[in-house]
Amino acid sequence: MKKEIIKIKDEGLKIDLIHRRIVRLKQQGMATFLELAVCLKAVRDNKLYEKMDYETFEAYIASPELGFDRGVVYKLIAIYEKFCEEFNVSPGTLMEIYWTKLREILPVVNKENYEDWLLKAKNLSRSDLIEEIEEARKLPTPELPEGKYQVIYADPPWEYGQEQHSKEKQETVLETHYSTMPTEDICRSIHNN
Repeated sequence: MKKEIIKIKDEGLKIDLIHRRIVRLKQQGMATFLELAVCLKAVRDNKLYEKMDYETFEAYIASPELGFDRGVVYKLIAIYEKFCEEFNVSPGTLMEIYWTKLREILPVVNKENYEDWLLKAKNLSRSDLIEEIEEARKLPTPELPEGKYQVIYADPPWEYGQEQHSKEKQETVLETHYSTMPTEDICRSIHNN
């Protein structure tokens, strides 16, 4: 690999040639992930791992020769099952989309919306796609009932006591989500309003 990189540098190939090579290699990788999913699914579903002296599918995929992350393997198989088997999407269509984007949309796709999500996964950046997914998963705000209430439930930004969290943990965990206030300040703000 190092000689090949040096060769590219020595021949003075233009940036667009290198870019096209990167795109081609990415496409080859995309084709490989689907083929890998099909093969792994066959080994799992047909218990072929037993014929190779592994007690479980997980032991097979974790073997030194493979060393796959279990979560990745199951997501690859789920992508294939959901899109190719359940929704009849052609492998060619999936090969245009990076597998991590397909993994992200798995929880929100269904028979009615999978085409829209595939289009989003193809055209949006991963971060924009995640924003779209988060927006789709939001539940609508329910209507509040009219009239008087017997109970008002509030969750003010109060500081946790020392017995629950150390000051360090509170500052690193809680403060990343929202600013907290001492109880006295919360009481003062309620009485002032």
